[in-house]
Amino acid sequence: MAQSQTFTVDVKRPSQFTGRSVQSGLPVTLPLDTLEDLFYWEPNDSLDKGQSYTVAIIPHCPKVVPSNGVKTLVCHDMKGGYLEDRFVQGFKSDKPVGYHIQYWSGIDIFVYFSHHFITIPPVGWINAGHRNGVTVLGTFITEWTEGAKRCREFLSCEALWKATANRLVDIAKFYGFDGWLLNFECAIEPSKVEALQQFVKYLRDQMHLLDKNAKVIWYDSVTCDGTLAWQNELNDKNRCFYEVSDGIFLNYTWTEKQLENSRKASTTPDSVYVGIDVFGRGCFGGGGFNTSQALAVARRHGLSAAIFAPGWVYEEFGADKFAAENERFWKLLRNLTPNYQLAVGSLSTQFCPGYGQKRDPNGVRGQHWYCLNWQDTMPRLTDHMLKLSISESGNYLAVVKPRSGQKHQQREMADGTVSTPELMTAPLFELKMTSSSDGSVTVNAKAWNDWPLPKLKLLTDVGECEIILGSAGTRKSGDFVVEDLVNDCNIISRCIKHPKVFCIESMKAIVDINEKRVTFLEVLPGRHVPKQPIIAPAPLTCTFIDWSVDQVHQKMLLLSCSLNFIKMPRNTQHSEILFRLGSNSSNLLGGAAVSDFVNFGRAYTDRFRVHELSINNPKFEGPDCFVEFLVRHVGPANMTLSEGRISVKYAENI
Repeated sequence: MAQSQTFTVDVKRPSQFTGRSVQSGLPVTLPLDTLEDLFYWEPNDSLDKGQSYTVAIIPHCPKVVPSNGVKTLVCHDMKGGYLEDRFVQGFKSDKPVGYHIQYWSGIDIFVYFSHHFITIPPVGWINAGHRNGVTVLGTFITEWTEGAKRCREFLSCEALWKATANRLVDIAKFYGFDGWLLNFECAIEPSKVEALQQFVKYLRDQMHLLDKNAKVIWYDSVTCDGTLAWQNELNDKNRCFYEVSDGIFLNYTWTEKQLENSRKASTTPDSVYVGIDVFGRGCFGGGGFNTSQALAVARRHGLSAAIFAPGWVYEEFGADKFAAENERFWKLLRNLTPNYQLAVGSLSTQFCPGYGQKRDPNGVRGQHWYCLNWQDTMPRLTDHMLKLSISESGNYLAVVKPRSGQKHQQREMADGTVSTPELMTAPLFELKMTSSSDGSVTVNAKAWNDWPLPKLKLLTDVGECEIILGSAGTRKSGDFVVEDLVNDCNIISRCIKHPKVFCIESMKAIVDINEKRVTFLEVLPGRHVPKQPIIAPAPLTCTFIDWSVDQVHQKMLLLSCSLNFIKMPRNTQHSEILFRLGSNSSNLLGGAAVSDFVNFGRAYTDRFRVHELSINNPKFEGPDCFVEFLVRHVGPANMTLSEGRISVKYAENI
């Protein structure tokens, strides 16, 4: 039976869901603009009802990183920042919206950038980056006259610059991101330069105590005498800040000679990030689709790179053309960026890019949506030609790869893809999976040309096995025995191997037959195959209830409330929220079937804000109305760990 709370409708009562992290009744991530904002900020602020919704819960996924390899930093700069991405629970629109990154496999560090004093990355960017093994940084920036005044204040004494650094550490810890880009775009008084160096070193050291993999990156702006003078290289004029940070982000108007100087001056070349402005302002190659030219020069000198403002693609071509042009942009870079593999023991992904378009039961497309919290583990870029297919529930990479021993003849189809009888076109997801005792496996999930079901190729240290999903019987290849089971669109393959060899116990792919694409892929190693746990009860509470009259449908009310999840299972990856309506509370007694509920949303923290849910009006439906919520906490392999129900019974205020 559901827990129950009873309320009286009061449409005149002001909203109780307020605070700096609330806009339009919904939780948002916002920056801090002054020193006063920074020092007044505190975690778990009781006056800021939206703050606790903005905390990232996805841990940083490890990946296979070559030692002493060059790195790629991507610095977000999109129309000032804090656009649709600031809404924690997503954004809806009648047209496509929302800049995003989905080619994470070539990125080491992502910086959320804006011109606000303290730029806190929106939680969706943190979760998306962490799922894909990327370090996420915020930005600390001081600019021009106001910035110089701010620097004089916080560098005036040791107590203040330590307090500033400590608060930056607290912010990163609370929101769940991994460090800071420091951008001082103002002159520093010579008497304050030593204090600035101490501030940078102290912040770096404190962040490393919080997380050994944290990063504090210095931007090439202020020199060691306090002058604002961009050097475009690492030299004796800015070395003092390089030595107390985790790396330097060079300005964009460098020459090859300056890159050569930077390499010679560096202690580790991979800690020098060559700035590349995609807008092309004085940058080698002129930016845009020539960004690859500048990146190639940085790589030739053995240096890391900092790609600034790849949102140029979105601003230049608009939302409608963004997907195709963004693919074009990243394809030009893919051979110049490390293509990392995630070092995980299992995988579960729907390839959701974090945006899409809803459909009604008849398949008619409706509102566009954008929510980076929903973005899944994304496919790696490959050396093959790519075709990206995007839908409301996921995407895949189609790889155009020549068949062995056949010619490379190509012809362009009407939709712009390349195809010929000599070529095989197939979606691809590649993942390196490791086991502490049994070695590693690389998984390539492939799909169709003219609809054979996908193929799965397993590469191990003892051989290769190709599984053709959907085929009957078993196949043998070396020491492998493969059994294929097909049930409608749910495809499960099991690989049974020699006991001393690492094996994949199960692979599950859900295929959309109409659109011919993989919408879900799950790969689990043998000893990590989880069993469905007994579903535990999940206590819930409902707070901050606000009522209003639906101006479109006068016979309906609008309900806003906060659902709070008590004692979530530790390995919860997200929580699904469903609801149902009724006008006779006796319907609550027996417990409704799950099929009676309608999906409403998904939470990535320990609470969810229901906003303006249209419900029955007791003035017209009777005095005994209710809305019942069902919350499911979902863990690895998409298993339900616990679930709970809570009903809100309400009556008209007479």
